[in-house]
Amino acid sequence: MQLVKLFYRMEQEPDFVLERMQQLRNQWQFEQNLLFMALYHRTLHDIYVIKSDLEQAQQCADKMLALGNKHNERWIIAEAMTLNAILLARSGQGEAAFDKINIAIPLAEELHYHRLLSRALNARGVLYSRRLNYEESITDYQRAISYIEPGKNLAYLSKLYSNISVIYSRIKEWQEAIKYNERAIGIYLQGEHITNEHLVVLYTNGSQLYLEVDDLTKALNYSEKSVAVARKADSASLLTHGLWAQASILLRQERYGEARPLIEQCLELSEDFYDPTYYNRCLLEISKIEFAFAEYDSAITNAKAALKVFEQVKTTELVLETHQLLSEVYQAAEQYPLAIVHLKHFYEGTQQVLFENREARMLELQEQFENELKEEQIALLTAENSLKQADLERKQLNEKFWILVTVIISMAVAWLLQRYRSNTRHISKLSSTNKDLFHQSNQDALTGLYNRRYIEDWVATRLPDSKAPFYSVVILDADFFKRVNDTYGHAAGDIVLKTMANRLSAHFRDKDILARWGGEEFILLLALESSNLPKDILNRINKVIADTPIEAEGVSLDMTISIGATEPVSREQCVRDWHQLKVTADEALYQAKEQGRNCAVVAEITAEDVAKR
Repeated sequence: MQLVKLFYRMEQEPDFVLERMQQLRNQWQFEQNLLFMALYHRTLHDIYVIKSDLEQAQQCADKMLALGNKHNERWIIAEAMTLNAILLARSGQGEAAFDKINIAIPLAEELHYHRLLSRALNARGVLYSRRLNYEESITDYQRAISYIEPGKNLAYLSKLYSNISVIYSRIKEWQEAIKYNERAIGIYLQGEHITNEHLVVLYTNGSQLYLEVDDLTKALNYSEKSVAVARKADSASLLTHGLWAQASILLRQERYGEARPLIEQCLELSEDFYDPTYYNRCLLEISKIEFAFAEYDSAITNAKAALKVFEQVKTTELVLETHQLLSEVYQAAEQYPLAIVHLKHFYEGTQQVLFENREARMLELQEQFENELKEEQIALLTAENSLKQADLERKQLNEKFWILVTVIISMAVAWLLQRYRSNTRHISKLSSTNKDLFHQSNQDALTGLYNRRYIEDWVATRLPDSKAPFYSVVILDADFFKRVNDTYGHAAGDIVLKTMANRLSAHFRDKDILARWGGEEFILLLALESSNLPKDILNRINKVIADTPIEAEGVSLDMTISIGATEPVSREQCVRDWHQLKVTADEALYQAKEQGRNCAVVAEITAEDVAKR
């Protein structure tokens, strides 16, 4: 059939296929053929997507949905819903896209329409990844792969492997990401229908991944391939991808002047794109370059403009990256209150993502535990009812069956006792598991200290009943910690944090509460017997870190910490003014940094501070 042949040629020759389809529609009378009409609208949709005319593509998807509703054909409805979801996702309407795709997937499952089900699962996997729900994303991608026939549809299979590679890159599993991207490239080049668009994506991803593992030779090789394919295709979106990959390599090498014209060209090319993410991602990169050249005002303006769009389209990862950049720019511009605001947004956002993922898993386990417990209770109640019924029947039986009935009841009781013991052990095991999960959720995995969640909960629930009459809120920050990571690697940085945590833990008493606040920051609730905070207490804390070098990755590092603390307050005031006390300690910490680091600053809580809370 000519229409089917045209469908498989559209990626290579979209303009020819579009013209030929219009001729076929004028020559044939196939409006009465439902299959032809569905395929006609689907092919037109895909052509307009290739040509980046998403408004026309949306009209084709709507016509296909109307066709399915008119004839009550669920497979056409499912197809149209999937197309609509993908278009909504491209325009940044993530929630609406989820609604559509979650209608399409059950329809495809009921119809055993595996080709569509695979595409729909892939689309939902992309949406999950934008929400940073990576586990659900990979699950959907793997399910999508399972519905592809072996040796068939290699181009689409390559896209799925590429998507999995992107997820592993986001969780910084670089070798896994490289493995899946190389697999995607190998599979794609074996196929018959190779498009420039997907090649650019694969080569760009390869460039970024090898850049992360500092293999600049392969990174440059892939970026050059990406730009070459994009120029050959004469596509603005593809060229944007390629140029952005080349600029990323230059930025990693701190060659900001060379990267700037590439990013500026990306901005010019992507300004009119339907998906605003491309343009604003380039805007974020140009603000990084401006930051490097100390063009702080311009860097702030561009980063804030990008942040507004990222928040609108709910791209969490880019939102957090932009907050982190703004905190650094404001700090360099000596606008410290604004730097603190964005730094808090970054850390709280990061912690929220981690907490939501962990809490979702805990809720899932808790729900599983409760369901199993209910099943066991039902089993016990059923057995109890059976026992009562047996007792009633026993009373009605003749004496000659008495011994037999007694034996049966004894066996039933023995079985119930065995089942009860088994259930008790099972419930105990589940309860132990929940306790372990609670412990994990309140403990920092790297240092073994309490985490932010624990100390916030401790202040709200246990501090009011504590024995110490006064407390000082103390924030401790490792000096020049970023330099350790950049110079000796993150493994050395982890050793430094764990060593600091061990020394601080050994120094404090059981009634003092020490926690990792985030990054290289620690927070301490220092229990005191009076409203006086001797300065030598804080100086001794400085010496705990500064007096002995830290051995990490074969080097000896002289590390110091800066300390910001509040004057002691009563435990009642500590509970009441907890938020303002943290802010005051944080401001004192910045004063310690400005005074040259490796020192402690104690800030008073004024009446004006309390009024602000």
